[in-house]
Amino acid sequence: MISIKDTISRLGRSVRLLESHQKSPKPLKSFPTKTPKVSKDNDVTFTSQEVEQFKPLLSKFQTKVFQDFLGPLDMPNLKIYSDELPEFDEASAKRNWKSKNTSRPINLLNNFLQDRGNFDKMMDLLVRITPYHLKNVNLDNDLVVSNILREQEQLRINFQFPKNIFTEVPPIPSPLTKESFEEYIYLLTHSTFHYRNSSSLTTGIIPDILLYTHKLSNEEFKPFRSAQTYNYLIKYFGYDKNQSSFARQLLLVMNKDDCKPNIGTINNLLKVCQIHSHIRSTGNTYSIVLKYLRLCTKLDIHINLSTFTRVYDCINNIFLKEIFINKIQAINLPIQKNLLVRILDDFSLTIKETSELIYFIENDLRYTNWREDSKILNKVIYHQALIMRNLNELRVYFEDSTYQIDEYTIKSILEAIKKNKFLEDNDRIWLMLKVYVNLSEKLQFPAMDNVIRVYQFLIEQVIQWDDSYIKTTSQLIRFILNDATESMRLPTECINSNIPENYKIMKRIFKGKLEDVESKIAFFNKTYRDEALPRLMEPLNAYEIELWKSIKQNIDNIQSIEQFMDLSGATEVKDFQIDPSYIDKYHKVQKHKFSSTKNKKFFNKLQEGADNYTHRKMVERMIIADDNNNNNNNTAN
Repeated sequence: MISIKDTISRLGRSVRLLESHQKSPKPLKSFPTKTPKVSKDNDVTFTSQEVEQFKPLLSKFQTKVFQDFLGPLDMPNLKIYSDELPEFDEASAKRNWKSKNTSRPINLLNNFLQDRGNFDKMMDLLVRITPYHLKNVNLDNDLVVSNILREQEQLRINFQFPKNIFTEVPPIPSPLTKESFEEYIYLLTHSTFHYRNSSSLTTGIIPDILLYTHKLSNEEFKPFRSAQTYNYLIKYFGYDKNQSSFARQLLLVMNKDDCKPNIGTINNLLKVCQIHSHIRSTGNTYSIVLKYLRLCTKLDIHINLSTFTRVYDCINNIFLKEIFINKIQAINLPIQKNLLVRILDDFSLTIKETSELIYFIENDLRYTNWREDSKILNKVIYHQALIMRNLNELRVYFEDSTYQIDEYTIKSILEAIKKNKFLEDNDRIWLMLKVYVNLSEKLQFPAMDNVIRVYQFLIEQVIQWDDSYIKTTSQLIRFILNDATESMRLPTECINSNIPENYKIMKRIFKGKLEDVESKIAFFNKTYRDEALPRLMEPLNAYEIELWKSIKQNIDNIQSIEQFMDLSGATEVKDFQIDPSYIDKYHKVQKHKFSSTKNKKFFNKLQEGADNYTHRKMVERMIIADDNNNNNNNTAN
């Protein structure tokens, strides 16, 4: 991309100006939490006859949930209520997806030519509706640019919460105000609550809370609902949960609730378009973006610099990205750091040596203190790890204290090692373990809440070992799961089953991959009863904890699985062969258990009604006060 270098060179200084005026980051906020009740849910148990009676109602259950929420609109003509919608053209969508995700030059050119018309219309309107004070800015005037960027930064919501949370959903603030409600809804929609799978669309309580508090018939929360809280719902359901149709219908709900859409609404709808541009679909992403930009003109909504970042995120063709960059160059648009980083990512794809990236950052971008900016530093390290032949090429970043590495550094390197085309498959896991152990020790095991993928990358690499190493595979996975539990402070209580919550969390993150190892361990224990292996969920005993510490101390000397086994005491089981039918049966059993849990929730929700069910669950989990207890206390007083 020819224009990327010129663009960043000209506009990079404005970002540094903004940073020089910014205050230091605020500490992460937290809401009060309560100790969860470790007990079984107070759900109704259904007989087999009742289960059969309810089963037909489970078809498209999530659609029924949305229909119930949209009921107060009294708009039966909405598509969501129609049973006669045309079937999704899966074949055409699959072809479009395959075409969009190709790297072949001829296909990139064809996609460019096919999308150019809609893209040009989109960009022309985007430029036309850009506020006058953001266009034709004298980018050489530091004061003007700094003021614009500072003003735009102030438009952004400044709540700071952890990305991943492993404790119970906090209670709704009391006394409740419009401001505290907005902050609470932001927390629920921008953090992933792993405890009891609370953020799950199908079985989690958070989607229920969001719909319960924003249902038009719920007068209790009407004084606190706002355009901002609806914007968060649009982002949550549309972007996080891939329910784009429902996200668009939320516009109707917020309008009925006297909440006028704003630029945050538009930007979150554009964020949903980013998902559309990368999934199987029959529509054109740029046409959808164009509709939302036209909505801006209709509602007299002024776009901001974040809108440009959202539009750039929707572009999946390198040639169209270059046109976008040329457009913002032509109108002298100031650029925010978020967009700058995205453009820098694309630039890094065009170079083969990390030294070129460093030279560009220091000389063209004139960002000499990049070693102290972990976000930029980690992009440099990622690029180096992506092309390295051995770990020594990264040593300088570990050993030189001027490089401000953090937990995201570990994630960046492990991800790059998995994608590195120059490394042998047998070398990857040992390189990854060395990076993980050495950097974790240097960072003294910080809270890794926001980088779960560190453990995911490690275990996914271990799982690829041959089945004859089942002892070593299970042992190392348990070591890593133990680290994850300690570092992320995962809860270990058992709720509704004999499986500890920490293992449930990790198992969901791996989306079935741990089940493969579970089935192999179960088959091994069935075959070799005298050498039974502990289940993956079992915590390490005192001996194993010391053994793992010893292995970490010697990790730099391990070059092969044989050397690892010498230290760990595990042995190879050369004649171990797994019956594929046993694994299939194991997966079916696990799938049945999950379906039973999900259906149990659905049956109770059908019997009680969505609102009553959600209210009961919120009371059980101390997210909301028990009305009956409050009434009893008031009577006593």
